[in-house]
Amino acid sequence: MQPISGVTESCSPLINQIAERFGKRDLLLIEEELRSTIPLTSIVYAADDVPLKSKFWQIVEQIVTIAIGIIIFPIGIYWLFKAFAESKLMPVVNRKQFTYERVHEFCSKARLDPRTSDNVDHIQRMSVAVEGHLIDAYVVSPNVETLKNRTWTLVAGGNNGSAEYNALKACCGGIDSFQRNFARPLNSNLLFFEYPGVMASEGPLSMEMIGKVYRAMLKLVSDKENGFGAKELFLLNTSMGGGASARGRVGYVYPKDIKHVVVNVVTYHSLVAAVTALAGSVMGRLAHWWDWTSDVARESKRLTEEGIPEIIVYSNADKVVLPEASLAHAMKELHDPDKKAVLFLERGVHISSSGNPHTVLPFKESFGRITELARHYAGGSAEDPRQLISHFSVS
Repeated sequence: MQPISGVTESCSPLINQIAERFGKRDLLLIEEELRSTIPLTSIVYAADDVPLKSKFWQIVEQIVTIAIGIIIFPIGIYWLFKAFAESKLMPVVNRKQFTYERVHEFCSKARLDPRTSDNVDHIQRMSVAVEGHLIDAYVVSPNVETLKNRTWTLVAGGNNGSAEYNALKACCGGIDSFQRNFARPLNSNLLFFEYPGVMASEGPLSMEMIGKVYRAMLKLVSDKENGFGAKELFLLNTSMGGGASARGRVGYVYPKDIKHVVVNVVTYHSLVAAVTALAGSVMGRLAHWWDWTSDVARESKRLTEEGIPEIIVYSNADKVVLPEASLAHAMKELHDPDKKAVLFLERGVHISSSGNPHTVLPFKESFGRITELARHYAGGSAEDPRQLISHFSVS
């Protein structure tokens, strides 16, 4: 299936650099690379002009912070409690570096050989410089032609896994990867990124920094001179990723020459509301005080005002984003098949909006319909959105 905009010949130096690596079968055939870690700074995109902080000064900052916490004991206790609370909410911090050996590990689990299987996509690790810190990111694409077609899906994941893990799943035959299953029919490239402080990404793990990182990724995919120069951009957000995306899009001016479609899957309408629903009003007040603020509902309403299509999906089977805190329940009155679809589903079965219990679809097929709806919103499908939506509950 051809991308909506078609393949373009003129590409930025960054795309050409990645394409050159893709031409070598993404280095998967080079044994030396398989046995080593690709340097974090092998490909770097500078999202701002802030000089990079050296490892030395980052360590000094951490030591000074710990020293202050020890000397001024109450502050130390407060910081410790805040760090513990953030560890339950924010992504799990794991400093394990990416290696191409892990590609083999994932492919083995899928019984695929990356040297011979066409099901294995190309994967390229890169860095994005944000506020003096290097953020880890991964490009996943079937081939060089797709890489140059300017159709991109920016993935913001939840707090239960790393971008590396999701990128490898998408790369190696799409092992249960709904991101790949979403992007493939759109002939779209995928961009995954680690949150600050997670895996090899640098920087403080805070909602403020997460928002800045997401804005930097938006700049990377839309930058025509030095970035990816997207013409179609699908923002695929899951759980906390919806909050990261909303925080990063506050005040963002959507370029008129880029077709945007936002897809929020099992996302809260407000991070404070989600914390309150899970842990009570005291933690909700602390979340607000600690600036764990991310008003997804406000950004969703702004999408409606600016005419940018959005698909909101909520599963009643989710045990983290409770119904009263979900974006879908907050936005269901704004449901409009032509530009804002608010869909309710369960992983096992889906009951149609007509209430007919015999209308049952497996989860994978349902997400395929969501992909088709996204294609329609981007202008690449003439299929009636009401027909696609008819298989879901809208209340």
